[in-house]
Amino acid sequence: MEQNTSFTPSRSFASLIGMIGKAMAKSLTERMRNAGYEMNMEHWIVLVHLWQEDGQNQAKLGQIAGRHKTAVTRAIDNLEELNYVLRVPDQNDRRNKLIYLTKAGKELEATLMPMAQETHREALADIPEEELAQCQGILRRILTNVKQHL
Repeated sequence: MEQNTSFTPSRSFASLIGMIGKAMAKSLTERMRNAGYEMNMEHWIVLVHLWQEDGQNQAKLGQIAGRHKTAVTRAIDNLEELNYVLRVPDQNDRRNKLIYLTKAGKELEATLMPMAQETHREALADIPEEELAQCQGILRRILTNVKQHL
């Protein structure tokens, strides 16, 4: 099978994936704001990673989230002001702060996760499972190819 190797920046996979990510982020952000939560994607990403593993340091959160250190720091500052997270000195290295969810931050998962699930459902509406599986497989292969050249 012949590959289409022509490249047009505005029609590339990266451009399309970026537009999808931005549209989904905007949809979720609006959904959260309409429900009374002043959340953005930086907040969301930090919370999701803490819901998966509480007590991470800022550097690890930034690395996992693929975000710049200043964006993660700003998100943590905002989440701390909202009483969703707190910084605790690391017992092994006092210079290092571990980020933990507060009770309110833990409880937020039950409210925000259904909003993310609904956003996801809407984005994938009317797309057959086999097509989604094929698309995910192709995207994973593209990611593998790109990572090989980093």
